[in-house]
Amino acid sequence: LKWQTATRAKATVPSTAIYAADPTLLTQIDHGIAFAQDQLARSLSDFGKNTTQFPLRSNKDGTWATVTADDWTSGYFGGNLWEMYALTGNSYWKDKATMWTNPLAGESSQPGDHASRLLDTFLPLYNATGDANAKSVLLAAAVSKNAQWNETVGAFRTVGITSTSGNPKANFGVLMDQTADLEL
Repeated sequence: LKWQTATRAKATVPSTAIYAADPTLLTQIDHGIAFAQDQLARSLSDFGKNTTQFPLRSNKDGTWATVTADDWTSGYFGGNLWEMYALTGNSYWKDKATMWTNPLAGESSQPGDHASRLLDTFLPLYNATGDANAKSVLLAAAVSKNAQWNETVGAFRTVGITSTSGNPKANFGVLMDQTADLEL
């Protein structure tokens, strides 16, 4: 297994960095968390303070493919940082998660998927801090979500989804992934 980034030369990842030496379950979990912390720290180093581009995936050359805040995947990185904070209780992860969460606030009124963009970021922010702005973002996202509800169909409309059936009455796109944010 080889990896590289824009700031690190291509190198073989040592198996000790991937597998725990002690095969007990708790040791493997601890090792996995430590490995994930290292990977998140390396990713944060790659991005610096640029929170206008959100990581989507790594490219073959080790650089990041990124998206803007309006992409439905933009909250995954911040969500991972919140998960690390939940696992470790280390305020470093809370601070970094907050830094990657706040730039997404402007997306609360868009009609698309709020689960990975806002629920995975602003709910942990609110739970960790009681931040009134985080609550406002979540409430605005709930209003936006509810505006997509159609009582006749009994579902939330998914913007951008159209029927390919040829039936003119099939004019209400539904993507079940859009129900992942019903907690709002």
